[in-house]
Amino acid sequence: MCGIIGIISSNDNRVPKKITEGLNRLTYRGYDSCGVAIISNGKLEIVKDVGTVDKLEKIYKVSEKRSFIGIGHTRWATHGRPTQENAQPHADCDFKIAVAENGIISNCYELDSELEREGHIIRSRCDSEPVAHIVEKYLKKGMSFEESVLKTIPSLKGLFALVLISVHEPDKIIAVRNGNPLMIGIGNGENYVASDLPALLSFTNKYIPLKDGEIAIITSESVTIKDFNGKIVVRKPFITDLTPESAEKGKFETFMLKEIYEQPTVIQNAILLAETKYMDKFVKHILEADKVFMIACGSSYNASLVASYWFNKLAGMCIPAVIASEFNELYGNSVDEDTAIIGVSQSGETQHVVTTVKQAKEKSAKILGVINVLGSQLMYLSDVYLPIGAGPEICVLATKTYMNQLMTLFLASLHTGLESGRIDRSEFSNYLSLARKLPEKLLSTINMSDKIMPKLSGRYYKQQSILVLSHGLNYGTACEGSLKIKEVSYIHSEALPSGELLHGHLALVDDKMLNVFLLTKDDTMEFTLGNMSEVHSRNGKIIAITAGEPVGEEFSSHMVIVPEIDPLLSPFLYVVPLQFFAYHLAKKLGRNIDQPRNLAKTITVT
Repeated sequence: MCGIIGIISSNDNRVPKKITEGLNRLTYRGYDSCGVAIISNGKLEIVKDVGTVDKLEKIYKVSEKRSFIGIGHTRWATHGRPTQENAQPHADCDFKIAVAENGIISNCYELDSELEREGHIIRSRCDSEPVAHIVEKYLKKGMSFEESVLKTIPSLKGLFALVLISVHEPDKIIAVRNGNPLMIGIGNGENYVASDLPALLSFTNKYIPLKDGEIAIITSESVTIKDFNGKIVVRKPFITDLTPESAEKGKFETFMLKEIYEQPTVIQNAILLAETKYMDKFVKHILEADKVFMIACGSSYNASLVASYWFNKLAGMCIPAVIASEFNELYGNSVDEDTAIIGVSQSGETQHVVTTVKQAKEKSAKILGVINVLGSQLMYLSDVYLPIGAGPEICVLATKTYMNQLMTLFLASLHTGLESGRIDRSEFSNYLSLARKLPEKLLSTINMSDKIMPKLSGRYYKQQSILVLSHGLNYGTACEGSLKIKEVSYIHSEALPSGELLHGHLALVDDKMLNVFLLTKDDTMEFTLGNMSEVHSRNGKIIAITAGEPVGEEFSSHMVIVPEIDPLLSPFLYVVPLQFFAYHLAKKLGRNIDQPRNLAKTITVT
């Protein structure tokens, strides 16, 4: 979704430059248009346009402007086309108030009509502009800036985060959280607010996540947090050990490539973070529940799908992975106090996940979170949560966060198997030992894939469609590989359990169709080989991915061999060649790899 930032300083008038730096770190949240609002010499100035922050800087020289206070916005369009008029921030009629918003104000058109009847001039078709006009209305009635914002909130429907500045009170930024994330950064003579932590890392390592239903009054020297009723909230700041460099590309051409190469390192964080008392509590809730579900979206759903197989194989438990937006229609009426919901979300803010979790919590279900971002909604909603420790992921596509979700969920299923008595201590120790050896195998797989996949992508980048197939445990891996291909290359791709080929999908296979098979060396392999034979006999092109000694060579146009590995851990390695295949397809096609069209990193709308 959109990215917003605000900065106020007591002694540094280079705030506009800092805002553009922060916006550049938020472009994964939206890149249709962007803008900056500052107060200088008692006047509000807004510059905004279609396109990137770099384009805005080139045209308007934002970094050369001087101000001690400002807000910025980078947009992923939901209401109104990407135009200069719809770009944010927006102002009121008198150009005294500026607002930037992330989310959706669902009654915006009704508010526009009402405001126009009152004589207000609405300049855009963006859902956030009415906020500035409503605040303007209350300011003209003699209310303070803070009072006007609090009075405005009840008239807004939807889920949103706001940052506002006003020439009437130029010594403060007001931030509002109603469903969408905001982090308050604590500095020295300077304070900050932003949608995500990466925007703050160049300025501070101290931050306070706002919770739903809270407003922050931010000056250069203080931060006051209140609920929507005006009651003061006291909360200690978090201190992060992340560095600004963790949110930069460094020597890599793209963030996606950097984050793929980081996987052998960050997966070790997931292993260390799982060995805590929180894992014990997590497993205890699973074992005490009559019903357990995993809910997630996108790549997090694919990781959960793999984990469903692990919970079955290691713990003998049926824990289905369910797409969060479909959960209530499928299982909502079965949720009660004996239910545990495992919510899996990189951001911890994915709206379908958060909404479903809230509804389950209202029915007294236990909530178990698997998250990457501390201070997120899912963290606060959870009875117990497991952090995956992947660090900032700037590319819109999930790579290292998917890998760490896999590891966290694998270890959760392993501990559940031990505590349930399904596996003994010896089996537990063996699998844990194998997991700890994965970084070396991952690095080997990365190096191999980065050499092989440019050639394969050069051969297949003109494909109209690609099928990715597997049977059993790696079906979830096939789903993730297929998602990566379509997300970044824009080539249509579909993942299938290979056994489904004969149930209609084989009609798609001809000498033009590329089929990628994942061969797991377990009791599913013979079935998958049979499916490969069926495709081969119809002249389908086949890339086969397997571990150790090659199998299925007689059916394959190309073999990709990852290091020998226990089949139960094969999803960790098999996904890497698929990540690189998608990457190099996109590179060959000239796609914007870190910022694919129409996509954003954190989906905080429904």
